[in-house]
Amino acid sequence: MSFQSLAQKYRPAKFSEVIGQRFVVSSLKGGLLKQNLPRAMIFSGPRGTGKTTICRILAKALNCLNPVEGYEPCFSCYNCSAQKDLVSMTYFEVDGASYNGVEVVRELISTFQSLPPKPFQYKFYVIDEAHMLSNSAFNAMLKSIEEPPSHVYIALVTTEPEKIPTTVHSRCVHFELEAVPTQLIQQHLVTILERESIKIEENLLFEIAKLAKNSIRDALTLLDRFLLLNQIGEENLFTKWLNKSKDNRFINLLDYCLLNDPENALKNFKELMRDYSDLGFVLKSFSELCSEFLSYFVSPNADNERLTYLKQKHRHIPVNEITKKIIEILNFGDLALRSTFGETLFEACIVQVTSDVRKKDDQACEVANLEKTEAFRENINNNLEGFRELVEKELPAVKPYLKKAEFSYHVGERDFYLVIKISRVGLDLIKNSKDRILKMVKTFWPNFENYHLNFELQVDAIQKQTKLKENQSRLLTEFEKKLIDGAEKI
Repeated sequence: MSFQSLAQKYRPAKFSEVIGQRFVVSSLKGGLLKQNLPRAMIFSGPRGTGKTTICRILAKALNCLNPVEGYEPCFSCYNCSAQKDLVSMTYFEVDGASYNGVEVVRELISTFQSLPPKPFQYKFYVIDEAHMLSNSAFNAMLKSIEEPPSHVYIALVTTEPEKIPTTVHSRCVHFELEAVPTQLIQQHLVTILERESIKIEENLLFEIAKLAKNSIRDALTLLDRFLLLNQIGEENLFTKWLNKSKDNRFINLLDYCLLNDPENALKNFKELMRDYSDLGFVLKSFSELCSEFLSYFVSPNADNERLTYLKQKHRHIPVNEITKKIIEILNFGDLALRSTFGETLFEACIVQVTSDVRKKDDQACEVANLEKTEAFRENINNNLEGFRELVEKELPAVKPYLKKAEFSYHVGERDFYLVIKISRVGLDLIKNSKDRILKMVKTFWPNFENYHLNFELQVDAIQKQTKLKENQSRLLTEFEKKLIDGAEKI
């Protein structure tokens, strides 16, 4: 019994069959027509979008004896027949994830110098998952990538091009494949089902294409699963599985998190785990819902009863608070997926994020501090004159200078500043009594016993200005007197 998956059966064999990669395909067609293809290339893009498939088509087109329109393999010449099942001495495909050492790369490079067997013209080397190669392996390839033999083409295939060293990037032409739109995937599924003479509702095909996340291979794998269940009349099981991500309990979980309801949020999460037993799926579905909700919350451009209800319910919450909470949850979710105790860790996250006890405590402290500060200020304002009388009583020597003095203060978080604005005449006397005055502050206002007390003296600006004028008048008088004495002597 043999089973051939739809992804294998309907793998594109010509450029015209490649889905959703118009820019890359057009570039390669132009290179084939002008016989001016780069010798070293990087093909990057999301999984299941056709990177390795395009390399295989390109290898066949390069060695085809009678290319259709100058770029498509003919499938009738000797070379195309020999490469039909990729069994030839001209096409080499290496899994970079499994064979990533420098020894493998050196062995591969050693085959570059030998010419391909006649009537083939070129050798084509594909290194899949190239980002998994070691640094030594990349370094060993540099010279061969920069100046490969005229009969050799090299293609590095990767989903993570940023992990390929810059020294390699600079020696290759980079072709970036795009994520395939959901509509194109759905159309492709319709075409395949027509060839298979199978009818499926369009809504179901759209859900399959959407769940595939822009990957044609993933969509065909999901379709395989449906067809297997369809053969035994259990397609309802697939439909039920497909709609798991629409479970209202995911909406409820987000709702309880925004309501700061740890009890119901935790209960809801435990129910999801009990039914699905897959933390990865639960967190993935929840993150997709959060993404959908944020987009809808900011700019609702489509009818969605579930999200409309949720938005109306939480419209009083600022967007920055909602995003902050969702980011915190998703960060914990990412950590939970990498943890041995992931489920327990995420439960702890739910309790922490949804519990507002800490927030209430912080708010209570702020209110208490505010009330305390206001009470202090009121106490001081009402008793400043009483404090002046106390100082005059305890320090009779400074009493004459305090009658016109101004008493004020300012309070910091843990500091109290007593300010006395006084004339310059009594300034030194007050300075000498600083310690005694601060002790009076502690006695008079016991609430400040835990504060750092400071004493600040200021010279009365008006008195200072008056004194300055008196000095100026005195100097002027002396100057005039000297002028008169000088004139009499003359």
